[in-house]
Amino acid sequence: MDTNDSCFKARKFGWILGAMPLKFRGNGFEWFWLLLLASFPFTALAELSLIETDESIEILIDGKPVFKYNIAVVEPPEGKDAVYARSGFIHPVYTPDGAVITDGFPEGHTHQHAVFMAWTRSTYKGGMVDFWNAHKRLGRVFHAEVIAVERSKDCVSFKVGLKHQELNSPERDVVLDEIWELRAYPKVDDCYVFDLKSTQTTATDEPLVLNEYHYGGMGLRLTREWSPESPSNRESLFEFSMSGGQGRIEGNHTRQHWVAASGLIEGQPASIAVLGHPENFRAPQPVRIHPRIPYFSYSPIVLGEFEIQAGEAYVSRYRYIVSSKHLDSNWLDHQWKEYAKEK
Repeated sequence: MDTNDSCFKARKFGWILGAMPLKFRGNGFEWFWLLLLASFPFTALAELSLIETDESIEILIDGKPVFKYNIAVVEPPEGKDAVYARSGFIHPVYTPDGAVITDGFPEGHTHQHAVFMAWTRSTYKGGMVDFWNAHKRLGRVFHAEVIAVERSKDCVSFKVGLKHQELNSPERDVVLDEIWELRAYPKVDDCYVFDLKSTQTTATDEPLVLNEYHYGGMGLRLTREWSPESPSNRESLFEFSMSGGQGRIEGNHTRQHWVAASGLIEGQPASIAVLGHPENFRAPQPVRIHPRIPYFSYSPIVLGEFEIQAGEAYVSRYRYIVSSKHLDSNWLDHQWKEYAKEK
């Protein structure tokens, strides 16, 4: 990507420029400020900043974290099988008040990783592949490279590459190449807003067949405080809502423009909504809403088998809105309509 794109390309290594009591004036001030920009390896806007290290890329607003993308492999909790180790996912995601609303390695479902993309029952060269359920040892997803870090006057963004590898044959082929483009914006009505665009292409001349299944795709696993295993969990602490007006049970496998989860974290309100773009394959995509645990996924495979063929791209786009209050359905309808206008 070059500097003519909508966000200016820049690279840095995890330093943030702090406020400094400068007394320079005129050209001297301008020269010194530009020198600081050139000397400190960071990407920042007036409100937004981005920190890149060998381990992660983190987005901040006014110095407060919004989310972290994991470059390095994150090991599972002590006592868990090493097969659950994972890179190439987003965790934590924070509310504006600083609460962590996602879970990276939840108890009982250690294979779920906050914001993550993985297909389930798939076929490659006639063999079964499953990138979602790591414990089956049939496939895995991992971070491959940082492609670009970008900026403009109203966003910070970055582009990363991921690999989807089958583990069901001696060759252990990389089956899919994936690019994530993540872009964060200034707050909207005191909510954090960021976009994720995923582009998947085959890494060989063989297609990947995605068989009909009841979950798989772009997943979101939420805070362990909302899990049935949590001692703080109460039914009143957490609820799903969605564009069609259904609740979590009747909404399962229905086609939705957006899905939101709202509840309490340490006694304080917290919400997150995921908006699906109308140009997504089989939009509005069906959603898998789990009846007990706090997770859902946009899962077009619910509607039947399809293939990602060589030379084709499977592109999906989602907008994430994170709040420290309950998200109103009418407001989310408006936000989706605005998002739907974007090409």
